[in-house]
Amino acid sequence: MRSKLLQLGLAKVESERWRQALQIANQVAMDQFLELNTILQHPVIVVELMVKNKVAPGIALQFVSNIKILAGDGKVLKRVGAYFQGLFPICS
Repeated sequence: MRSKLLQLGLAKVESERWRQALQIANQVAMDQFLELNTILQHPVIVVELMVKNKVAPGIALQFVSNIKILAGDGKVLKRVGAYFQGLFPICS
């Protein structure tokens, strides 16, 4: 499922450099136990946390923006939510 989530966020990225940077942001989000509601409710804090964890500021902002876009698409949000639920079953 992880690869499907990465594909959702990276499908339109052509630059390998940007793709790698976005993958780092995805990994930081997982390592820091960030879930969708937290990212949506506290985007500034999430960006600051990502930058502290060596994510480029522009990539951190793009990551949060992408989550907001995904949240507006019910089908995608369900798939992303299922992915996070699999990662953190105790939170569900």
